[in-house]
Amino acid sequence: MFKENRKRKVNTKKKTRTRRRSTLFFLIIKKRLNLENQQKEELSKYNELSDEAYDNLNYKFSEAEKNLRDQQNKEMNYTIELFNKEYPEAPKASAELLNYNKILENLKKQRE
Repeated sequence: MFKENRKRKVNTKKKTRTRRRSTLFFLIIKKRLNLENQQKEELSKYNELSDEAYDNLNYKFSEAEKNLRDQQNKEMNYTIELFNKEYPEAPKASAELLNYNKILENLKKQRE
């Protein structure tokens, strides 16, 4: 009977050890899963924030590009206007040419 009693105690000790181990193992796995879930949540939040920041930067870049393009077009039109004012398409007649035109007009008048 003593041997049987002893075996029972040993068996119960082994069972409690295995139960403790299994519960500890379960707790460790549970903690790891919680950590993984927290990391996934943090990563998704970070991704959302970075996507938002990227979209904002893209919007700002497109606005700046549009403004720069408009400003360059205004400056180009202004310089074209200045150039056209300074250098008209039809060149000015020289004094000699004006004199010849007057002579031709006088001759036409004399014929009539």
